[in-house]
Amino acid sequence: MEWLPTDDKEFARTLTLANMQGYYDQYGITWDDHIFDASWQSFDNFEIYQSGQRVGVIRFSHDDNAVYIRDLQIGEKYRNQGVGAATLKFAKRYCQQAKRAELRLRVFANNPAKALYERLGFSVTGRDESLITMATVISPE
Repeated sequence: MEWLPTDDKEFARTLTLANMQGYYDQYGITWDDHIFDASWQSFDNFEIYQSGQRVGVIRFSHDDNAVYIRDLQIGEKYRNQGVGAATLKFAKRYCQQAKRAELRLRVFANNPAKALYERLGFSVTGRDESLITMATVISPE
């Protein structure tokens, strides 16, 4: 598995829309290209490769205390093959290298990925009607 910095905003946009449209429809969220474009400039964006094949994207932001997984998208035909678990381990290393104490994310309450996050040490820190906030403590290198 490999994670490489990317400038391919259109790949990330297309994959995110494909993966998230059902949740957006369910929760009445409207996709906003302007928000995505602005976030692209300020987030750290990586493509995920498995056996040389581009299979997903992960995007990070951070503040003084934590790294935030802002987006983790894996192509449908590459799910349930360990890509998500390996990418979360990469995210933990990224957080350690950034010298932040916590890795945080938000996930739709009915997203099956929530179980993976819990299995890899994330716990629920908050929730609203559609989103769950989760975090895991990162030990220093």
